Amino acid sequence: MTDTSKNQPIATLEDALAVVANLRDENKGLRKRAQEAETRTPELEAQVAALQEAAEDHTVSTAARDAELSAERFGRTRDRLAHQHGIPVEIAETISADNEETLTERLEALAAFRGKPEETQAARLRPDPAQAAEPALDADAQRLADADAFFNSKRS
Repeated sequence: MTDTSKNQPIATLEDALAVVANLRDENKGLRKRAQEAETRTPELEAQVAALQEAAEDHTVSTAARDAELSAERFGRTRDRLAHQHGIPVEIAETISADNEETLTERLEALAAFRGKPEETQAARLRPDPAQAAEPALDADAQRLADADAFFNSKRS
């Protein structure tokens, strides 16, 4: 048998039969590989689909977490700004705004409407002089004296 490489011309019948035999063996191997690939293709397609679905779920999950984180950060900013302007958090939560600037403007407007926080809190939180450890003011002393006279007076 002579060399049947591709660069050599086929000169004899033996060479031609050897080339045909080699081609048949090569064809048989290629058919086997093609059949294996065809049987494995659905499995690989299923894996690809599962990975794509997992990637989409991950993307959706990440977007949801990003939105939740953004909302939490904005909520903390809202609470901080509400505290700075002397507005209760419960009221600040009802104010809608898309960004910090808009929220600041709305809280400032609400704070201006309410008055200065020191004035409103001082008026609301003034302790009862009878319960205070400090001496009563003149107006409070007069009120206490009137109350004492009323409750300690004898009625007939």
